[in-house]
Amino acid sequence: MSDMPNVPDILVVGGGIVGLSIAYGAARQGAQVAVLDESELEADPSHSNSSLIWVQGKAAGGPAQARWRRESVRQWSRFDRALCDEAGIGPLLQQPGGFFFCFSDEDLQRRGQLMQALQDSVDGDYPFEMLDRQSLKARLPEIGPEVVGASFTAMDGQVDPAELLRALRICCQQRGVVIHQDQHVGSIRHLQGTFQLRTATSVWRARKIVLAAGLDNRRLAAHVGMLMPVFRQRGGRVLLSQPIAPFLPYPTNTVRQFNDGSICFGDAVEDAGLAGASLDSMGEMVLQGLRTFPHLGRVHLTHSWQAPRIGAPDGSPVWQASQRCPGAYVVTGESSVTLAAAHAMRLAPWIVDRSLSDTQEVTVGDAVLDAGLVTQSMAPTVPFLTLDKTTRTVFPVLP
Repeated sequence: MSDMPNVPDILVVGGGIVGLSIAYGAARQGAQVAVLDESELEADPSHSNSSLIWVQGKAAGGPAQARWRRESVRQWSRFDRALCDEAGIGPLLQQPGGFFFCFSDEDLQRRGQLMQALQDSVDGDYPFEMLDRQSLKARLPEIGPEVVGASFTAMDGQVDPAELLRALRICCQQRGVVIHQDQHVGSIRHLQGTFQLRTATSVWRARKIVLAAGLDNRRLAAHVGMLMPVFRQRGGRVLLSQPIAPFLPYPTNTVRQFNDGSICFGDAVEDAGLAGASLDSMGEMVLQGLRTFPHLGRVHLTHSWQAPRIGAPDGSPVWQASQRCPGAYVVTGESSVTLAAAHAMRLAPWIVDRSLSDTQEVTVGDAVLDAGLVTQSMAPTVPFLTLDKTTRTVFPVLP
């Protein structure tokens, strides 16, 4: 598609799940795509990402994001088939539905109200069940005495994030996407309709760029006139590598059982620098899991790991299209596994050709700043650009 020799149509900055999902989706549309990936000493957030494809309870108060997350779940089976067919691997997706456990009558009532509000916000397109203890125990006999009920949606599932990343790399390369390693982008300029990105070793050019660089989006977005108030979170998981007999065929908010029989106690997320995971948080995760399934107290914890994650001030994923530098996009958020299908099958085609869909714009800059969640001073200073206070999040409108 590119009419400039050796210049890709789209240059994606970031080789994690977000970046490669978009690169793969764009390549499926016939675009020439390249990826700049920075090798880091710290753990790659994609490798520590939650394996959950999780819809229930997310995007409360935000109908556009609730619809977008719901749409991604709809697209996941098609996305999974495409990846597996092209990569020559078995299915990645497990989608039996998921449970969110409650430990008091008040919690169960609040959970029901939240789920109902989400369903109402998207005109009923949000199926869920609220289960009392008796109904829940009929499905999961091993629940402990402190569990009073749960919400359930058939939309939820799980995917091994490492296997997803591997499949994306294989499929991208088979479709001609060139992935350049050890490329830290130092600056970005928009010159006569072309973007110029400078690294320590090279100068790269493209007609469009997609910033999917995690925490570095905060710095890079400023180069194309956007305020991207992302910050580092700490994510931790504790695994029981000792296999036990299968008992949990569903993902849940506290405990998951992997195919090999090992147990994963749910993820902890908190503000963080680069320090190690909080032992208090890890301990609380295990205790919550034991309240849910007391028989797990007899198994041995053998491994734990954590790596930083990236989040916006309100916890929502953010998509932006630059008004100052048309052709520049930024995508960030902590739900990269859940949203991978929408990024590849919906967002990427729209980035390739915006005539494929109308757009719905949601003003986010003023709201974020006025709520005190982030200040203008958090944005890096770029000498040749002045940031607008108001930026816009752009969602392709779903047909």
